[in-house]
Amino acid sequence: MKQLWISGLFLATLFSATLYNAWRVDHIIVSIVDLLTQAEEAARVEEWEQVECFTTAAKAEWDAAEDYFSVVLVHAETDEVSTGFEQVMGFLEYQDGPEYDSSNGALIAKVQHLSDVEEVSWKNIL
Repeated sequence: MKQLWISGLFLATLFSATLYNAWRVDHIIVSIVDLLTQAEEAARVEEWEQVECFTTAAKAEWDAAEDYFSVVLVHAETDEVSTGFEQVMGFLEYQDGPEYDSSNGALIAKVQHLSDVEEVSWKNIL
């Protein structure tokens, strides 16, 4: 009977850790996506100082969470996001509106994909 309780406790711990991980990833991703969306809106009206502020804040949040993401997410996907940030920062440096908008949109999609992959849903369980 003791083995059953230990197994049940272990299973409950794993499930709790999974829920916490999904919540933490989603919480960080939502914050980054919000900043990138605000940057994209500022880029449309060519407010480059605001674009730089929002993009830099999003990159700082990504950099702060990158070590955690490297442990719990697929490395190839986190590398794609890191590369996407470098592209966006390059287009921001030259204030190239159309290229920035395109790269930022692709970056937002990649970042949101990370959250979708970690979401607790039937699609991900099956």
